Amino acid sequence: MDVDVAATVSGLPANAVDWVIVQLRTGTGAIDFTTSSLSALGVNPMSVLADGRYGLISGEASTSGTIQTGDFVLWSAANAVVASGYLLEDFDLDYTVTVSDFVLWSKNNAAVAASGVPEE
Repeated sequence: MDVDVAATVSGLPANAVDWVIVQLRTGTGAIDFTTSSLSALGVNPMSVLADGRYGLISGEASTSGTIQTGDFVLWSAANAVVASGYLLEDFDLDYTVTVSDFVLWSKNNAAVAASGVPEE
C-alpha cells in the first residue's frame, strides 16, 4: 500500500508492527491479529506461537497444522504454473508463488524438524 494509513490512526501501541491497518468503507480501524485466532477469517487460520501470540505459520500450505513435505509439494505445483493471488502456497503474502516462498518453507521446515517451532 502506498498510502501511509497508519499516520491517520491514533492509539496504536508501540509494537504496531504486529497490527494491520484496514481501510473500511466506514473509516479506518486497527486489528491486532496477535491476540486471538478469531481475528482472521477462515477455519483455524492462525496458530499459537511459542511466545503465546497468534500468527500465520509461513510454509504451511496443506492446513495440517505443521510444516511438512506435503506443503512443499503444494508450493512446487503452484510455483510451476506461476500462480498468483491470495493462495495458501504464497508464504510471504506478496500475491505470487515464487522461490521466495520456498525459502520461507525451507527455513520453517528445518526449524520445525529441529525444535517443533517455526522460525518465521
